[in-house]
Amino acid sequence: MTSADNSRRRPSGRRFFKLKVQSLKLKPPISFVNKQFMQKILTVSPKTLPLSQMLNSGYRLAVRDNVYLLNLLPIDPHLESSIYLMFVHNISEVPLAHKQYQTQVLVISITVVVLCIIALFLMTWQFRRRLLIVAEQLPLLAQKKYQEFRTRKFTKGRFSSMRLNYCKILQLCSVKSWSY
Repeated sequence: MTSADNSRRRPSGRRFFKLKVQSLKLKPPISFVNKQFMQKILTVSPKTLPLSQMLNSGYRLAVRDNVYLLNLLPIDPHLESSIYLMFVHNISEVPLAHKQYQTQVLVISITVVVLCIIALFLMTWQFRRRLLIVAEQLPLLAQKKYQEFRTRKFTKGRFSSMRLNYCKILQLCSVKSWSY
């Protein structure tokens, strides 16, 4: 049910702080459908649930796929046999909305982390490439070929030389195909 169901309840003569929810009884006027629904709620509710908890903070009751919030409101607490109004709210959408929110937060945080990793990789790409080029030329320093180390350009590395070799091979292949 999407709207709140109201029903009058009456304890069987004891104080509300010692009473349990199971001791409440339905009192007319209430429709037949609502009476059946409220009786089902009463039978499903825990037998040890104190009435004081229902009066102070309510109770969250899970029945199959539905979650209900049960609240009691005393109509006249000064009478010996008090009458209570019970509110039953269907709050099934609240846990679903909470799970969707958690899923959204998780997806957004994973996306942000992945984007940060990609940004870090792209920002360090040029430095990484330069370090690889210097690392390729370090054997020249070990062989004490300082002049050759200084004359080499640090912009060319194994990647650019491999690309140059590949281009030369392609050119040679295209020249041979023209000569036939």
